[in-house]
Amino acid sequence: MLIIIISILVAICLISWGVITYLGRSQALSLKSIENFNGDLYLIHLTKPTNMTWKAGAYAKFTLPDTSSTTNKNEAKGEQTSRWLTIASTPDEDEILILTHNSGSNFKNTLTHLPAGSEIEMSWLDSSLTVKDTNQPLVFFASDVGISALRPL
Repeated sequence: MLIIIISILVAICLISWGVITYLGRSQALSLKSIENFNGDLYLIHLTKPTNMTWKAGAYAKFTLPDTSSTTNKNEAKGEQTSRWLTIASTPDEDEILILTHNSGSNFKNTLTHLPAGSEIEMSWLDSSLTVKDTNQPLVFFASDVGISALRPL
């Protein structure tokens, strides 16, 4: 009986480790371009790896490159080097789009002023916004960068 319990616990641990490893995997994306539409509204174009897919309305954790030797100091001050952002493109498009405001934070200032070719790390790709395909018309209400999650749907 003890062997069965230990075997079950080991199996649960291995499955949990596998799920965490799968979800937490990261990929380096190259910055293609940044468009500034109006004021502090930016559309960021990133390369899409050939093997990457996601569900419409997905979000991921984006980590900026170390742009200075002060990254550890910024983290110590409580400034973030990573943020959760919604992917505004569909899985069928040939690039990953992020629509965001430059809120004035260190993260957003750095993100919106990165040069083309910079590498941004993306991890923890997930989706909690799903729509059943019922072939019925849907009406969505969104404003500002909230359209990011709805655009791919």
